[in-house]
Amino acid sequence: MRVPVSFDDNRQRAEEILLETAHRNTVDIAQMSEEALKEMERRYFMHRTDIKPRVYLRITDNWVEFSIRFIAPQYGVRELKDKMSREILAEFKKAGISIASGTYDIVGLPPVRVKLENGAGENGRE
Repeated sequence: MRVPVSFDDNRQRAEEILLETAHRNTVDIAQMSEEALKEMERRYFMHRTDIKPRVYLRITDNWVEFSIRFIAPQYGVRELKDKMSREILAEFKKAGISIASGTYDIVGLPPVRVKLENGAGENGRE
């Protein structure tokens, strides 16, 4: 899952929220069979220590992109991501962290000038 976060927001807290959510909702390594762990190590060239949830950051020109990696069951991934997304949004809101979006959120909306049809100026006078 990828989550864009504004440069100005608390990145440490954002990472904590992502990891807490992943730990609560994803497959616990301790519950995996020895056979399944060996197969993952063989197929994906991973060590057991690398299987736990992990967050990676990437700096873009508009925001910091957080990517959370986790182990999910074979079925029900869409429902899992939906549940995690809802929890992440709720926790981000509590923490005052916003999801970064398009250019207007980053650079702000330019000043808007209005010209009335009757020719009145900005202050309503001419």
